[in-house]
Amino acid sequence: MPQNTTQNPHDSATAFPWLWNRLREKSTWSGLSLVVICLLVLFGLPIVKMLAWLGLAYGVYTMFTAG
Repeated sequence: MPQNTTQNPHDSATAFPWLWNRLREKSTWSGLSLVVICLLVLFGLPIVKMLAWLGLAYGVYTMFTAG
């Protein structure tokens, strides 16, 4: 009976080698980079907007205070 030589990523014994091989591929890094950038835009945008308003307020405050 022939053995199945393909790795099943759901098998705990082959999960690490499968993941390691995927991380060595350029397409995995490209996709991961795109996902991270999109998540930063989606979740970081409200924080960046709030910091921009705080920075604007501080800039106006420092322009009109003596010192």
